Amino acid sequence: YFMVASLKMERASAHTRRKFPRIGLRCEFCVADAVNGEFTVPTVDLSFGGAFFETNNELPLGDVIRIALKKDGGVTETQARVVHRHKTGYGISFIDPPDDFYNSLTDVLFDHVVSNVRLGAPEDTVPARIALLRDCPKGYQVLFSTHLNPKEVWVLTEQPLAINETFWVTLCEHGMFDCQVQVVWCSSSAMGLAFVDPSDEFRTAYDRVFNSFLGC
Repeated sequence: YFMVASLKMERASAHTRRKFPRIGLRCEFCVADAVNGEFTVPTVDLSFGGAFFETNNELPLGDVIRIALKKDGGVTETQARVVHRHKTGYGISFIDPPDDFYNSLTDVLFDHVVSNVRLGAPEDTVPARIALLRDCPKGYQVLFSTHLNPKEVWVLTEQPLAINETFWVTLCEHGMFDCQVQVVWCSSSAMGLAFVDPSDEFRTAYDRVFNSFLGC
């Protein structure tokens, strides 16, 4: 998947978990820890950085647990840390997940988004999974796309901005290329962003990425 290797540094710890938009969906993980052994838990929400597990089993804060995700007959695993406790369950953050787990997680999240979330993307877009970096006061925020067209990109976000607001993003594709974007559509979980006067360098890099999803 595009930019998986580039984004390993952004995979969530307890400090960075909120950089990843959470999506409300239910899927099952197998959890293994020293106290409870192995057991299955459903998620309340899920992101590229972690999840909230609905369970009555005791999971001490700070503990590192082993989790497994089943998809299409295969099983992928990673470690996770318990970072939040609630009366209905626990929040966990993934610890440097391997590529096979990350790719399975990507499939689960984007399959759900494409099937269930109204994105407002026009008909000339193509489903595409890329990531843009947004420079924020506390560091980079990762914006994952769901759809692209030559002039716009649709991204998931927990904190959508108002229509017509502008900000800068960075595309990492054999280099780092900056461009200003303007919010042209938004909902509670996604934004449509139009590129504002992109440089020739950004345009070339973005076109290369876009064409790869068209099979060009």
